Amino acid sequence: MQLLILAEENQVHVTGNEQIGLFSGRGVDGNYQFSDGGLHGKFSGHGVTGEFSIATGKATVTVIAKPFWLPKALIERKIAEGLDTLCAGHDEGPI
Repeated sequence: MQLLILAEENQVHVTGNEQIGLFSGRGVDGNYQFSDGGLHGKFSGHGVTGEFSIATGKATVTVIAKPFWLPKALIERKIAEGLDTLCAGHDEGPI
């Protein structure tokens, strides 16, 4: 239930459930799945595509494609920081 509440609090549309599904919001679309290692999935939006994982409230992001003028490390760091903030700020604690 935490994932769906978190999505609603941040204006993200989720099609699926707590284990697997699709998401879209703020110009980004993707998919997610829970496993023993935490939450992971793929995303695409604003010219950037990549993969993410969140384990014990800490996000890891790998950018696969990006606009050529943006540094990959900067994009990965900013997206990971945003995911960390999103998860840490959730009312029911980290995901």
